[in-house]
Amino acid sequence: MHDPRYAGTIPAANEERIRLQEVSFGYPGQAEDMSALSAISSTVGPGLLVALLGRSGAGKSTLGRCLNGLIPHAIRGRLSGRVRVCGQDTSEHTVAQLAGHVGLVLQDFENQLFRPTVELEVAFGPENLGVGRQEIRRRVSAALEAVGLSGFEQRDPMALSGGQKQRVAVAGVLALEPDVLCLDEAMSDLDPIGQREVLAVARRLAGEGRTVILADHDPERVLCGDRALVLKDGRLMADCPAAGLLGARSALPEAGLPEPAASQAWVRAGMDGAPPLGEGFRVIAEQLRPHCRPPETRPAKPAATGDTVIEVRDVYFDYGDQPALNGLSFDVREGEIVAVIGGNGGGKSTLLKHVCGLLHPLRGDVLIAGRSTRGLTASQLCQDVGYVAQNPDHQLFSATVYDDVAFAPRHLGLAEDDVRAAVADALEAVGMAGREREDPITMPKGDRQRVALAGALAQRPRVLLLDEPTTGLDHEEVVGTMELVRMMNERGTTVIMVTHSLWVVPEYAHRAIVLREGRVHAEGTPRDVLGSRDRLAECGLEPPPAAALGIELGIGAVTVEELLAALEVGGSP
Repeated sequence: MHDPRYAGTIPAANEERIRLQEVSFGYPGQAEDMSALSAISSTVGPGLLVALLGRSGAGKSTLGRCLNGLIPHAIRGRLSGRVRVCGQDTSEHTVAQLAGHVGLVLQDFENQLFRPTVELEVAFGPENLGVGRQEIRRRVSAALEAVGLSGFEQRDPMALSGGQKQRVAVAGVLALEPDVLCLDEAMSDLDPIGQREVLAVARRLAGEGRTVILADHDPERVLCGDRALVLKDGRLMADCPAAGLLGARSALPEAGLPEPAASQAWVRAGMDGAPPLGEGFRVIAEQLRPHCRPPETRPAKPAATGDTVIEVRDVYFDYGDQPALNGLSFDVREGEIVAVIGGNGGGKSTLLKHVCGLLHPLRGDVLIAGRSTRGLTASQLCQDVGYVAQNPDHQLFSATVYDDVAFAPRHLGLAEDDVRAAVADALEAVGMAGREREDPITMPKGDRQRVALAGALAQRPRVLLLDEPTTGLDHEEVVGTMELVRMMNERGTTVIMVTHSLWVVPEYAHRAIVLREGRVHAEGTPRDVLGSRDRLAECGLEPPPAAALGIELGIGAVTVEELLAALEVGGSP
């Protein structure tokens, strides 16, 4: 990947880029003691790559909206304190006036896409700033190259995969060439290679003197820059160099955030200071190797021995002139958890839509319990197959959580008493009990994801299909969701999950299938698949951090638990 050469004017190095003075904000109806932000004060200069960390609901998205003027101009609530960006008070300048200085990629990135082609989407911002035609072409080309979408100029953004859509949203903000760039969970739907490309662009921009803020709930993704701000319940609990959150004195656990695998290994081995994350796993492994011993790896999860419940037979499908599935074939047995992984645009979501009947093969066949999906509608298949889409908003349409979750049981003809019981069980399972009367569309993305999952659970399906079930969820929520999936599987539900959170694969899946260009590129146990760096790289993937460090150490560990077990406590033999 080649980073674009942005040509915007960079202010002097001593210019203050962001100043927050006692900033507090509460949304309408939110009690004052439950404000989204509470007395936030900080100053950020130019040329910095800043990690903005916090659990879901900590206030990261709210702070981003304060920076570009959405708060208070478009989003009402109780705002106090002062926000200045590039010398301008955001309460006195509109979003349009601030657009030339600050760019924001929203967590709900699909809400930023509305034009018919990728090229027009990325050009929209510069056009509205009055940038000349030739300069717009240069910016569009550079931005698309930066996010790995060169050649996609005439594609319809809404026909792309979720990760590709997210890349388009990032490119659209890059084309503005803002002095301040805030990416709100902008890597949540990207494959590992895509995440690395976005980080490379962020580092390049910071090196050119711009200020880049990476808001995320995963320290593993973003603790590679200069500075870190940590939010907890709307309050700023840490403001320090990024390395200050690594090692023995990490403040991450107090904020409810997971420590990076390398940091946990570093502490386990009794190493001083912080691991050099920016230098890569090879350098870290060289320093850990003297403290390493062969681990006792956990045995692979027993293979399912039940009958074949899903058969995908030589399936071909395309979206017009864009091939999606190219002779895809595999089987799934009753009682398996199968993880489907691969790069953005590899056909993963298209596959799930074939299994649930939303799409039908152009050639080949898909069978559920021996029945071809060709003769069945998605409505008929929902008796056996539950499906949670990559974007929960595609499944939420009722005015209340209760009615959304009750839709499938009612459609299946259950008596109302049985519907109430199914809804209650599903909401309890996803931690949403007591919120039946709330409007799901107004909820944060993580909560919307849980409502969509509850809707599938209420069907009590034989097969559960999960398309990126962890997107938008923080680590604790991911663990809760995956433990729920494990519980359902132990009760007999067969699960196929598509995920970019590769660390969940060895923790929960019996088998992993890697898709590349619509075909099975590799399959096997999670250990076999994730332990092959070269094979993963061919599909735009990288091993999860614990596995990557295990590969460098030559110990075969693929989980954090196995990695720590291979290190002597405190570095002593």
